[in-house]
Amino acid sequence: MSQNPFEEKPSGPSLDSGSKFLLGANAVLLLLWAWWTFRTYHSLPATIPLHFGPSGAADRWGERSIPNWFLLLFVGAGMAGIETAVAMIIPLLVRKRPELVNLPKKARFLALPEEEKRKVGVYLRWMMLFPALIMTAGLWMIHGMIYETIRTGGDRLGISQVLFPLALMMGGFVIGTIVFFKNYLKMVRD
Repeated sequence: MSQNPFEEKPSGPSLDSGSKFLLGANAVLLLLWAWWTFRTYHSLPATIPLHFGPSGAADRWGERSIPNWFLLLFVGAGMAGIETAVAMIIPLLVRKRPELVNLPKKARFLALPEEEKRKVGVYLRWMMLFPALIMTAGLWMIHGMIYETIRTGGDRLGISQVLFPLALMMGGFVIGTIVFFKNYLKMVRD
């Protein structure tokens, strides 16, 4: 028996299965990244690169410290947290104040039955949660490439090393947006 991802419990709104999956996957990824960051910390040299310029060369160095090594993890977790908070608010906004939601074909959106508007809210949440997951993975990859550069005694990140995670993050956003608009435009079609 297939489960409807939009189904809500009779006692009140709950998260759909797609949102639960995306939230859980991002939480697991952040926990693994944190574990990896703790695990790699003690193998770092006393001085580590803190910033890499456009050419990929380290242009700022600092001491090995928890704030210096964990900063990218904290930034990634903060960005994921902000994006997740917005993703959780959007379906509520769609349900309570749909006129505030900026979408194409807005008049048709506002004329949708409540159940269809709710589905739009769920799709919008997915559109935010999927890129948050991909962003977490991409930032961890960049952190791993920085670690590998330090571990091998290098002082330069190769541009190809950084392009893949950046392309992955952008691809996550594009895929999330395409999936949302594909489903949304089906709902508001003439």
